[in-house]
Amino acid sequence: MAFLGDLPNELLEAILVSTDVCTLGRCAQVCKRLNALILKSQPLQYLIELATYNLKDGPSSNVGPAKRLRSLRQRRLARNALKEAPREVIQVPEAGTWRHFCGSHLMYTVNSTISIMQIPSESRGIAKKWWTVDLFDINPDSTRAFAMDPDQDLLVIIIERDGHWHMFFRSFCSTRVHPDAQESSIRFPEAMVNDRNPDVGNPIWIRADYVVVHYIGTVGQEERCESVRIINWRTGEFLLTVVEPNACACTFVNDRYVVFAHEDMNTEDPFMLSVVDLSQLPHGFPENALLPKRIPALQAVCRLRLPKKKKIGFWTCIASQIDAEFRTPHSPHPSMLYSTTDEHLILFTIFFGVPTDEGAKLLVPSSTIENCVRQVEDGHVYLFTWEEWGPHGCYLTRSGGSDYNCYVNGTTALLLFRKANAPGNKRFVDCDLLEFARLGARRQLAGHIPKSELGTTKVVKKCAYGRSSVFDSHSIETYLPVRVTKMKVPTIRSPRDMNGVFLGDDCVTVSYRGAVQQVTDTFQIMSF
Repeated sequence: MAFLGDLPNELLEAILVSTDVCTLGRCAQVCKRLNALILKSQPLQYLIELATYNLKDGPSSNVGPAKRLRSLRQRRLARNALKEAPREVIQVPEAGTWRHFCGSHLMYTVNSTISIMQIPSESRGIAKKWWTVDLFDINPDSTRAFAMDPDQDLLVIIIERDGHWHMFFRSFCSTRVHPDAQESSIRFPEAMVNDRNPDVGNPIWIRADYVVVHYIGTVGQEERCESVRIINWRTGEFLLTVVEPNACACTFVNDRYVVFAHEDMNTEDPFMLSVVDLSQLPHGFPENALLPKRIPALQAVCRLRLPKKKKIGFWTCIASQIDAEFRTPHSPHPSMLYSTTDEHLILFTIFFGVPTDEGAKLLVPSSTIENCVRQVEDGHVYLFTWEEWGPHGCYLTRSGGSDYNCYVNGTTALLLFRKANAPGNKRFVDCDLLEFARLGARRQLAGHIPKSELGTTKVVKKCAYGRSSVFDSHSIETYLPVRVTKMKVPTIRSPRDMNGVFLGDDCVTVSYRGAVQQVTDTFQIMSF
C-alpha cells in the first residue's frame, strides 16, 4: 500500500496547491518533510502570501509563481516603508469642488468636468491614467455628491435643482448615459439638505445593481431627520425609503444584504445592527417604496444588539464607511497579477454628544454578519445579544473626536492619531495598521520572514474598551485577533493641516486643507 510520504515532492506540491491555507497549515505540522516542502515551495508560499493580505490570484499568464511571489513581497516591504514609496502631489481647486477618493481612483470636479486619476501600482502592474468626464448638461455648481464603480463603468452624480436632488447615471468612459440604465436620471420626491463634508465621507455607495444614498432631509412631518434610500440604478426604482429622527447609517454586506446601524429610544437596548435582504424588497415601482419607514419596522433578517447604553441624555451620530474597492467580484485586468477578494470590513464611526465627549469605532467583518444570517437560516432566533456575537465577532475601540480617525480597505484598517498641539515642523503622523486577514496564514510566514521586514508588528487578541460614560458596562472587551503594525506616514505639511489619511489598494493618500489665501487643496499619494 502506498502512503502519502512515498510520493515525490513534485506530486506532493501539485496536490497541496489545490488545497486552502488552513489545510497547508495543518500539513506543515504533520512531519518535517511536509513542513520543509511548504516553506521552500514558491507556489505554496505564493498561496499563503495571497491569503495573508486578503488577495486572490489573477488571470493565467506567462508570469509564474516565483515572479508573482516576489512582487507580493516587494509590495509588503514598500507599504511598511512608505517614506521610500514613489510620491505624487496633486493640487485640487477648492472652491465649489467635490472630492472623492476610491481605493484605486481619485476624483474631483473642476468647472464643468470631473477629473479622474487611476492611481498607479508598480507591484500589480497598474499604469497611471487620467481622463475627464464632461458635465455639459449638468450644472457642476449644484453637485452634492458623486461616486463611481470602475468595474461597471458607472458614475453616479447627485445635483440639487429646485430644492430637490436629481441622480444621474453616466458612463465615465463615454460620458453619456450608462447603456444599462433604463432611466438617465431620477428625481428624489422630497426636499433635502446634506451637511456631510466631502473630505470626510461620501453619502453614496454602489454595489452591483444597487445604490445606497444617506442624507439629511425633511420627509412628511419629520424635521431634519436621517434618511436612507436604496435604489436600483439599472431600472431607476426606489426600493426602500428609511427616515429616522435618531442616528442611523446604512451600508452593504454583500450583493444581497445591507446593514443598518441605528438606535431606537423606545427600547431597552436602543443600539443595534439590523440586516435587510435586498432580494425581499418590493420591485416593479411599488408606491409603498416611496413611503418613509422606521428601521425597527423593517422586515429584518436578523438584528445584532450592541452594548447597552446608560440612561443619560446625549445625542448620537453614526457614520458608516465601507472599503473603497467594495464592488461586485470581477475578472481583473489581464496584466494584473493579483487582486483583492470580496471579504471586507465595515466601519461604523459613532459620536456621542453632550454631556460626554466620547466616540467609538466599530469594525465588523462581513463574514461575521453573514455567519449570523446563516444561523438564522439554520433555526436561530433572529435577535442576537451582544454576548452572542460581539466579543468574538467585531473590534470595538474607543476614540476621541477628530484626533482619532479611521479608514478601511478590504480587511485592513488604518487608525490615525493626530494631536492638536503637534509642532508645526513635524513631518509625519503616527498610524496603526490593523490587518484582520487570516492569522493562520500569517503564522505560516513567520518562519521565514525576517523581523526587519515585519516592522513594529504584534498580534493583539484582546481589545479593552475601557471606562465609558455611555455604555452600561465598564468591562467591554472584544477578542477578534488582529495584526497591528506601527507606522509613521510621512507628510509634506504639518499634520495640523490634514483633512485625513486614506488607505487605498496600493497606496496611502494624505489630504491637506488649502492654506490661508489659497484656493487649492493638496493630495499626497504614496503608491506601492
